[in-house]
Amino acid sequence: MELLSKKRNVEGSLFPRITEALPPARSLPRGPQAFKVEARYALREIDPRSVRPLKAPKPQDPQLYMPFASTGHGTMPSLRLDEPIQVLDLSRHSERFLLNRGQRTVGEIYTVLLDHPGGVEGINRWMAKEVQEAVAAYLEGLDDPFATAEVDFLSLLRASLGDLDRVSVHLFLKPFELEELFPLKQTDKERLRRLGPHERQWRSEQVARELLRIERQKRVWSSLHRMVEEFIEPWICKRGGIAKGRALMERACSIAVDRQAARQVIHVLEKLYGSGKELWALLLTEVDDCVYCKLPEVALQYELVLICARRYFYHPTIVYPLQHLVELVSSEIVRKWEGFKAGFVERAIKGSSTFKTCKGKVRLSGT
Repeated sequence: MELLSKKRNVEGSLFPRITEALPPARSLPRGPQAFKVEARYALREIDPRSVRPLKAPKPQDPQLYMPFASTGHGTMPSLRLDEPIQVLDLSRHSERFLLNRGQRTVGEIYTVLLDHPGGVEGINRWMAKEVQEAVAAYLEGLDDPFATAEVDFLSLLRASLGDLDRVSVHLFLKPFELEELFPLKQTDKERLRRLGPHERQWRSEQVARELLRIERQKRVWSSLHRMVEEFIEPWICKRGGIAKGRALMERACSIAVDRQAARQVIHVLEKLYGSGKELWALLLTEVDDCVYCKLPEVALQYELVLICARRYFYHPTIVYPLQHLVELVSSEIVRKWEGFKAGFVERAIKGSSTFKTCKGKVRLSGT
């Protein structure tokens, strides 16, 4: 013990104090530089009335997170811009002058007028005034002709038929009760009276053949596909990716300027191009009788649901509660490591022509 205590006295304590001088701390700057540092870290008095609350970002549309969501914005250029200049009822000299310049649609003239508000080179003052007044009157009521939230189906017909003979177009549209779309002048009415039944039939068929030309079909389908991308596809995505023909017709009427005219124009297009099918069969993918989708992966999912559901009806007289059948099919699909959007299985079973759903019960169709 004495040796240990002596050793401690010699070497010092087990936790000796630091007796060496520490290096001096870095002193704060003085002079003008010190004033800058103090001003930077000084507390400031803030008036609470000047503080604006932070605005939280608005929640985005849930369809943006779907794997099959569309990028539609809900607006499209007005179809009036695609109509030929003949619908403006310009003087013959002005109409011929514009056609020679290569300006054949209302949209082309409207763009030229926007680019040259002071006047267009080569057009006299009288002609420029006539064209400006005609275009302004024809586009009246449109806040922005390049972004409209409604579809004018009558403009779709005018864009395809506006440059054809008025009498022939009148005869073609009469069975569809749309002949007033192209009102006849007095001279045209006199021509119409002189036509016999055979010539009237020939003129109507001539217009139908003209509409089947590739150039005119491209014009029609371009407008229809644009409408589907902006208005139909996002709506289908919100409904789970599939929709029936009747629901699609109601959707088209809801975005139309005139609901009755939309039905009539769609009927004309179905008779011309449909060959007995609905118009939606030409624009979308038909996965079942009058059931449509846009994306091929949704069509595969729909087919998988029907295959799984069909296995449970091993006898024609079997009836399942709808929710029970949905649970059976959903559990089987999960075991296959497949995942669908919520409600897709139920919507597929209800929309299928294979099954008949009534009062919450599901049975095979025809039983």
